[in-house]
Amino acid sequence: CTQTKVVGSWSSSAGFRYPYGIEIDSSDNIYVTDYYNFSIRKYNTSGTIQWQRSLSGIQFDSGESIAVGGSGNSYVVGATQSDGAGNSDIVVAKYNASGDIQWQRNLGETASDYATSVAIDGSENVYVGAFGSSVGGLSGSELNSTQKVYEYPVTNSKRTA
Repeated sequence: CTQTKVVGSWSSSAGFRYPYGIEIDSSDNIYVTDYYNFSIRKYNTSGTIQWQRSLSGIQFDSGESIAVGGSGNSYVVGATQSDGAGNSDIVVAKYNASGDIQWQRNLGETASDYATSVAIDGSENVYVGAFGSSVGGLSGSELNSTQKVYEYPVTNSKRTA
């Protein structure tokens, strides 16, 4: 027997339009990223919003993926056209369990770059799947002294939002 539970609902009027990335922590809290406006929401097991944050700026910014560590820290990735060096740049951000931003990094060069996935290991080292016109120059870019971004080559260097 399987059970389906609607955790939360959203609409364009609520500012949460395209749920994209989803992750469940060890306490069964659910984290969702919104592709359209780079919002992040944390729901408890009853479906009540615990916190909501946005990394969206004045241009198009997209939330792609989220990972949650054992300590409750969440890591989100996406792309920004509001900030950075190129047409679109990679965004990586860390939030603590209360939803307070710990740091945010924008990575990119003059061309378009996109982060599509994020994973963390047991030590909360961050690994990001990314592609774009200048990711070759970003390989191993530092997030901080212990965390690096790794890109994986793909044949298609362009993507439309």
